[in-house]
Amino acid sequence: MIGNDALNKLPMFATDQQIAIAIVGKDRASFWLKTALPALVRNGFPPIDPLHHGRPVPLIKKFYDGYLGVVHDFASKGASGEENWDAWEKRPRFSKKTLAEKTNAGPIKPEELEEANRRREKSRKQREERLALMKMNDQSDSKP
Repeated sequence: MIGNDALNKLPMFATDQQIAIAIVGKDRASFWLKTALPALVRNGFPPIDPLHHGRPVPLIKKFYDGYLGVVHDFASKGASGEENWDAWEKRPRFSKKTLAEKTNAGPIKPEELEEANRRREKSRKQREERLALMKMNDQSDSKP
């Protein structure tokens, strides 16, 4: 758990004002109460216990462990390897190679181009037929 003497000195159940002073200090407590606390509550900050009329301080400590990313038995291992500053250089946005060069497909054959054009034309005709049917249905629906 995080070590904060001010939080450790609080009773087991503390008021929002006490918690605010322990977390951000007396000068910023009112701002924390108005601004930060509502956002924290939406993100899992422990609710007020109705029996004790305060928030459970041990759970607040656990909340901040997760919020701050504190991990038990954490030990810094140092750098993971060599730095590669060249990796940050901008790469060209578009490759200068053509699609045929990238795929090693070679030039497009005339019969392949004709087949692609036939399929495109067939799709266009089907789309026009669907639109015409939709218009006819709309017109028949609008007549009394």
